[in-house]
This record gives sequence, structure tokens and C-alpha cells, in this order.
Amino acid sequence: MMKLLGTLLSVLFAGAAAGGDDPAPRPGAPYVEFDFTPLPRDGEGKCRYTLTVFSADKDLTYSVESEGPKQFIPDNVCGTWANSLRINRWKAEVVDKTKLRVYGRMFNDKLIPATGGKVTSPDLKKEELPKVKNPPKA
Repeated sequence: MMKLLGTLLSVLFAGAAAGGDDPAPRPGAPYVEFDFTPLPRDGEGKCRYTLTVFSADKDLTYSVESEGPKQFIPDNVCGTWANSLRINRWKAEVVDKTKLRVYGRMFNDKLIPATGGKVTSPDLKKEELPKVKNPPKA
């Protein structure tokens, strides 16, 4: 948890210099959706996992490792990731409290679409990992 907090704080200060809010993505825009419902709520021990979002520009990839106790509140986890992404100029929104939709990243005043995502962990079972729904291939 401390590692994630440290990462978020460093990202917050770096992102604050990047500028203000960007307009919302157009209706019907493709997105990557992460469903955090499967995360364990009462596990024991530490847990590490990495959330990655890919974009149409291969140089614009977001990947951050989180580490903390294996006790998750999906609503909080989802909101934390959404804030981290937004600070880094990614278009993201929370849906139904436990789902995160990522549309893409703003770059030179243009939205570079998100093309996929993944969550990996050496500590979580496959059924405990957040579910990822990628946009259809064009």
C-alpha cells in the first residue's frame, strides 16, 4: 500500500504540471474495462499486482505495480486507479463502483485510444484477478 501511495504521490505532482482537465471522450468511444469485483476482500499476507493499459501508440503505455495487504475493497481500488490514470492524462471513469473504463491517453491535445489491458500478479489466483474486457479489434 505504501508503494502505491508513494507512486501516486509522485505521479500527482508530475501530473499536476501537465495541465488541467481534458474534455470527456466522445460517446461510443472504445475502451478497456477492468472489473475489480474478483479481488479478495479478506485474504492473508501481502499481494502484488500490476495493471497495464496499452494504447494505439506503443510508446504510450501505462503500467504500475501495486503492493499491499491481500484485503481489497474493490470500490476503493477502482477509484485509486482511476485517479492515478487521470493524473497521467489518461481518460478513465469509474462505472458501477467496481469497474474502471479507460478510453485512452491525451497526447498533444488528441486522444490516443486504449487498445488493451491486462492485470498480472504472482500472488493472486487466476479467479481473483480483475477481469479485463478489451475493445474489439478494428
